[in-house]
Parts: sequence; C-alpha cells; structure tokens
Amino acid sequence: PNLFIDKYGQSDFILYVGKVDERKNVDSLIKAFTMSSINNNLVIIGDATSSQYLNKCKKMANKNVIFLPALLHDDPLLASAYSASKVVVLPSYYETPGISVLEGGIAGANVVATQIGGAREYLKDMALYINPYDINDIKNKIEESYHTSKKNNLKKHILTNYSWDNIGKITISSYKELINQ
Repeated sequence: PNLFIDKYGQSDFILYVGKVDERKNVDSLIKAFTMSSINNNLVIIGDATSSQYLNKCKKMANKNVIFLPALLHDDPLLASAYSASKVVVLPSYYETPGISVLEGGIAGANVVATQIGGAREYLKDMALYINPYDINDIKNKIEESYHTSKKNNLKKHILTNYSWDNIGKITISSYKELINQ
C-alpha cells in the first residue's frame, strides 16, 4: 500500500476502478457515498467514456471524492491502490464478475459487487452484493463493508481458484476431455 499512500496520502478508502460510464453506475456510487456516514474518501480510478457523464459525476461529488486517471493493469501504483483501500466497489448494472473486484479481493480489500451478473459465482459469500438500482442499498452495503475488518478468506479463495496457473490447468483438462469424447 505504501506506493499509493506516499503519492496520494490516502489509505483505508473506498475504491472504484474501471470506466467512468453509465453502465458502471458510477453516479449512483457517488450519490450513495456522499449520503453515507463514512469519514474517509472514495477514490475513482478510470477514464470516462464521455465528458458529459464525467461532468455529471463530478458535480455530484463532494470534497471526499477523488478522481484519478486510469492506470495500466501492470502499473505498481494500481496494485498499491487496491492494497491501500479498505473496500473495492463495483456497482455496475451488469457485470461478469469484474476484474477489479478480483484484484481488490487478492489485495485483501473487502468487496461490494453488483448482484446482477456472475460475481456471486466467483466471490461466493465472501463479498456483499448490491442492487445497483437502489441507492440506499449501495450506501448501506459500502458502510457495512467499510466497518467490517478485512479478512483473508476472499484472497485465499481467488488465489486458489482463479490464478492463471489454475485456470490454465482447468482449460487443458477441459480440452483433453472434449478430445477424448
């Protein structure tokens, strides 16, 4: 976490990583966060798909919402941001499960993900799930996750089941099974 903390002075914050666009529901996240009792920041890392939507989001934001440009997937600052955060949120209207919640989980952050799509199949009961159409649900779940201690069970689950090595073995096994039929 030190690289991000040293550069931005932020730790134990709420983190969103991804495109800033309507499908990702960033405006609802900002609204829910500004209504919450969380006494820290929401850090949004990502480029906007439209300047109009970005301006809408910035108008909704208060001083505790920090917008940062997208970082390359292999940038150490991105890994450090995940590690420095307390909660990673993905409030999309639909998601397949979202690389940001997997990366956040590996970094040890608590995870809040949309209930629409495949996130639950990956994250099981180790994350909180939100109705992306319900601002109060988003607010309540990010507050609950923020006030919960970080746990390592999601990190262990992701590393055990979704590492590139493990996925490669499963893929090879599936191909062998298909060939032998």
